[in-house]
Parts: sequence; structure tokens; C-alpha cells
Amino acid sequence: MNEIERIYRRGIAEAGRWYRAALAAQVREEPEDAEEAWERYAEVLGQVLTLSALAGQAVAYASAKAQGADWEAEEWPEDRPEAFAVARTGFAVGPFWEAIRRFRGRIPRSWTTVRRIRREMERLAQRIAKAEGQSAIRDMRARLEALRDVMEGTFRVRGATARQASRIQSLIADAIESKTIPKALKTGSLSAFIRRAQVEGIVGMTSARLETVYRTNVASAYNEATVDAMSGPDVARWAPLLRLVEIHDRRTRGAPGGVYKSKRASRNPGSHWQMDGYIATAEDFRRQGLIPPNGFNCRGSVTPVTYDEAVSMRLVKRDGSLDRAALARYNARRQQIIDRGEYPDPGFKQ
Repeated sequence: MNEIERIYRRGIAEAGRWYRAALAAQVREEPEDAEEAWERYAEVLGQVLTLSALAGQAVAYASAKAQGADWEAEEWPEDRPEAFAVARTGFAVGPFWEAIRRFRGRIPRSWTTVRRIRREMERLAQRIAKAEGQSAIRDMRARLEALRDVMEGTFRVRGATARQASRIQSLIADAIESKTIPKALKTGSLSAFIRRAQVEGIVGMTSARLETVYRTNVASAYNEATVDAMSGPDVARWAPLLRLVEIHDRRTRGAPGGVYKSKRASRNPGSHWQMDGYIATAEDFRRQGLIPPNGFNCRGSVTPVTYDEAVSMRLVKRDGSLDRAALARYNARRQQIIDRGEYPDPGFKQ
């Protein structure tokens, strides 16, 4: 398991706990508990985004260093600064301070710059948590009849007693928080007012939404940081190009015989499979809006193409400059997909 995967998995386990706790508190109509849980979710997500951004920068600098780049890493403080006091959450890929210190010496950035990255990621996490706190429960109520009925009191109109309605509300919240179906929903009189399948749908929707929001933002932090580092002359000289990497399995959009086909869709949406291997400068990636994720739950990433690799692919002229004509020939079919507006996914916005 590589570094970013460890960060991702440890983070989503802890972030997911607080995400579900926040939604459960909203279902129970306990605003103070919900606010507290959303704050914890933002803390964990902010830490994960910080580590992801540093990991993305480290990848770019490692590629440049392997080609001969040499620099002295700027000094970081020896002791843990007050700003990195132990968080109230239990998240750790270290502890957090130990994890972030692993990047010392791997990215030639000052502690002031690293601290700025952390503040930016914390603010982003707070915005995400606020948006989810406002929209997630609203979307669930709009799409799922059982949740809407219990929070609007419709069950009582249909014959349920106040006690039964309250019990249903509690069971739905418990299911969201624990990701399991309470035994009381499998037996007893409540089945007259709510189906087990409805609650299973609520639990599944919660998990899917959490995964989508989390994956999209963690991937964005990692890839944006990679592109940002490669935009600088200290890296671009040694690793002048970026390669788009799209995972090839049945879950990838555009995969021949993939899950979209097996679901009997009228077509196989997306062209992520076909875009794997696209190469361009960091500037061109940014200008065309190609920095992954390029669709919901997109698992794409960018990796550096070193100068030596670019030479071996004949993408560099004899004078050392980039051969734009050769790059255009290499990207021809993939560029057509971009120009037709098929990639990134139409309508997707980070």
C-alpha cells in the first residue's frame, strides 16, 4: 500500500465516522450535536487534504531530484508548533504531526509555506463540511420517502402513534450512524409504516455520498499540488511534462465490457479509459481543466514525465525544447476526445 492510499484509508475511516454521526444527529433533530460532529468531520478532512497536498508535491520533487535537481530543504521547526497540537479527533497516519514531518526534506518548501497549505486545506474542509451539512440531509429527504415522512410527521397522519414515529426516527438515525439495520426494523409493528428496504437505501446513499465527496476532494488536493509543484521552474526543467493515469478495470468509465455495459446502459458513458496516457505540460493541463478528478468518483491522477523519458519518447527537440508537433501526434486521439467535450465528464465541476 503506497503513502497516499494509507492516508486515504485511515482518513475515510475517521471522517466517515463523524460524517455519519452528523447526519444521524440531523435526523434526530439535534442541531448542537450535528454541529459538533460536522466540526470533527472538517478537522479530519482538513488533515487528510493537507497530507494529500504534501504527498502530491513530494511526487513532483522526487521526480526532479531523480533527474539531478539539487536543493537544500528549508528549515522546519524541531518542536511541534502550537498550531499542530493534538486534534480533538482520533485521526492519525502517524499521529498527524509525525505524519506531516515525514515530508520534511522531501519538499524544498519553508515551514511558512507548509503552514499556509495547511490553512488553505482547513478552510476548504470547513467549506465542504458546511455545504454537506446544508445539502446532504435535504437531498436525502427529497429522494427518500421514509426519511421525509418521519421528519415531517407524515407517519402520524397515516396512523402511527407519536411514540412509533419517534422510534422510527431513532432507528433511521441509528442505521445511518452504525451502517447496520437495527433488529427492531426486522420484526415488530413498525414494519407497517416503514420498509427495511427504505432504510437500507438511506444507509447506502449515505455511504455513497460520503465516498464521492471524500474521494473527489482528496484526489483534487493531491493532483492540484502535483501540478502546482511542476509549474515551477525548479521542477519543470527536470520533469517538463505530466502524464494522465486512469485506472484500467471494469469500474472505469469507457472500459470495454465494464460495469456500465453490464447495467444495460444505452451506451458506455465517459472516456476515462481512453484518456489514460495523455501527456501535456502542467500549464496545458490547467488551461484545459484536465487536472483530476475529471468526474464524480474519478480515480485518475497525474504523474511526472521526466526529461529523460520525454527524450526517449522523442517529445523533445535536439536543442532541448519541447517538440509540440510530436506531442500533438502522440495525443491525437485523446485530444479529439477533449475537443469534442467528452472529457472531463460533461457537467462535472469540482
